[in-house]
Amino acid sequence: HAVAFPDIAFDVRLFEITPEIVLDRDDVPSLRRWTEAALRHWADQDRHRPPGPEGIEILTSLLALEFEIRPLLTHRIGRHERELAQLTLDQFRVLDGLARVRRALIAGCAGAGKTMLALEKTRRLAEQGYRPLYVCFNKLLRGFSADFLKAWPGATVDNFHGLCQKWARRAGLRVEERDERDYWERSLPEALRAAARRIPDRFDAVVVDEGQDFKPGWWGPLQAVLKDGPRGILYVFYDDSQNLYSGELRFPPVDGRYDLPENCRNLRRIHDLVVRFYRSDRQIYSRASPGEAPEIAVYRATPELLDAVERAVVRLTRDHGVSPRQMAVLTGHGKEKSAVWRARRFGGFALTDQPEPGEGEIFWSTVHAFKGLERPVVVLAEIEPLSHAELDTLLYVGCSRACIHLVVIASEAAARLAGLEEGGGRPRRTPGPG
Repeated sequence: HAVAFPDIAFDVRLFEITPEIVLDRDDVPSLRRWTEAALRHWADQDRHRPPGPEGIEILTSLLALEFEIRPLLTHRIGRHERELAQLTLDQFRVLDGLARVRRALIAGCAGAGKTMLALEKTRRLAEQGYRPLYVCFNKLLRGFSADFLKAWPGATVDNFHGLCQKWARRAGLRVEERDERDYWERSLPEALRAAARRIPDRFDAVVVDEGQDFKPGWWGPLQAVLKDGPRGILYVFYDDSQNLYSGELRFPPVDGRYDLPENCRNLRRIHDLVVRFYRSDRQIYSRASPGEAPEIAVYRATPELLDAVERAVVRLTRDHGVSPRQMAVLTGHGKEKSAVWRARRFGGFALTDQPEPGEGEIFWSTVHAFKGLERPVVVLAEIEPLSHAELDTLLYVGCSRACIHLVVIASEAAARLAGLEEGGGRPRRTPGPG
């Protein structure tokens, strides 16, 4: 006989067990060698009498116990990442089918691989000799995308307002900032349109990621920098259920529309939670492994919130061996209002807003700023009461950032409003001090 634990590292020194008859995760690559060693072990043993009925009864009472040994989260991350990466690659067939379509709208749920498809479309255009522009809304997503496309110098990557500012400077235009909202929503986009009249440069194609965040009045200025303008190559990837900025969704005319119904980012139990906050008539599904159910913790006051974040970070890093670089702490509040950001240190780690955390640091961001991005493990905290629709959207976007493991830390009122008591187990209220 022998026993196999292929998903975990098993230390035989902790038990009175012969090492030759125990297979663990480290033995899997050399399975043949381990099997031969186990057979040699038993070949060298003296033959014993059969245990008989009494011996069988003793063995049954000792060995027929029900128990569960779960592999550490850190050991599961690599396997699940490979699985999800293959599902994302499968989505690239969509681009093959749209190869001859010049202008397309591609709608997909959170986790449908829209960003990877947008980047792949940009890469293919650059490889074919075009001069494409990849443009998104968030600066963090711009940074990730620029790094992804750095091997293709023909591709330009920017966020929309960064593009407006650069073209305005090139054209020698001064944009007055009379009102902050007006500056971002009207003045800068109109400066891009004006700059396009002075600058002859044009992009051969424009690929828009997170298109639901673009205001209707921005499409005209954006197409002004596109060769052939409203007839030029334009691909817009969007998710109407991720419209955190609550604007009207209106897009330029296109030749075709395509839906991405499969979530290929989240393991299935995370997907099941995400679907509860999905506001669309499209049917979406997941083929991924089930994974662990999301953890839900509920707090009533700030000390309980901070204690819940502390416990989550300690459990994930120390007990499960998760690397800080595989994690993100996301909050519903920005720096000015976030108690989590002000506390800054959890489980011996410092929160940082730099996309590449240093030694002893864990990346922190707001849910809004982290749109389009992901981490294997996410601690989603400081979820406070909002209107029902706003809370659903915040949870939809925030929960879907976690690929493999998710911890949600919500206020008691927000948990009640969002129905977090249902599914994924009842919420675990964090005890207060004392």
